[in-house]
Amino acid sequence: INNALYISVAAHLANRVPSTTTTTTSSSSSKPPETYRAAARSHLHWLRAQNLLTPNGTYVDGLDLSTCTPTGPVFTYNQGVMIGALVEMSRFATTTTFTTSSSSSAAEDQSEEEEGGASLLLDQAETLANGTIKSLVDPAGILTETAFAPSFPNLDLVAAQFKGIFVRNLAFLHAVRPREEYKEFLSRNARSVWEKDRISGGEDEGLFGAAWQGPVGSVSAAAQGSGLDCLVAAAGVGG
Repeated sequence: INNALYISVAAHLANRVPSTTTTTTSSSSSKPPETYRAAARSHLHWLRAQNLLTPNGTYVDGLDLSTCTPTGPVFTYNQGVMIGALVEMSRFATTTTFTTSSSSSAAEDQSEEEEGGASLLLDQAETLANGTIKSLVDPAGILTETAFAPSFPNLDLVAAQFKGIFVRNLAFLHAVRPREEYKEFLSRNARSVWEKDRISGGEDEGLFGAAWQGPVGSVSAAAQGSGLDCLVAAAGVGG
């Protein structure tokens, strides 16, 4: 997840920092957009080479430091962060060049991306999205943090936020690559959050639990934010 977050931050910066800088408007340490584009591309190339993608089309959480082999569970937020990063990278101009500090393999990877353009990156985002909505769900199609099954539905304050990260980024993907199944997935989960995972009376009315299929278990700021992410994502796609 550390590298996925790095890719995402680099991609977002690349699309937001000014292409030209002056000492009166920005810090002398400011970098041009291509610096961040190069960082995002080279780290994406590295991440692909680690064989973290499972047969289900989802990313494993990490690498074993002693063997450099994929290890760990599959979390919803790993998929969400990478989907968002790929969508952001799809906005890069395909006419930019790779910086000389990048490795030759990363430069070759960039050439491959430029040939496919945004479509290739969005295809990769779809692979993660489709893998998640097929494998990290319960029988009713509700997004579930399956790695935490023993503690379900009382997820800790970190894990309770994970699903919100996925649905937020799925909505970003839907905005540029609309799919009816994404809209239906977000709508279904939002209905479940509202109808089955919300305290509907008393002093805690309006609070959400961590398990979107209910019943309401532990409530927390993380679970609340995650539930709101789901409602906002569904509303954003017209669900």
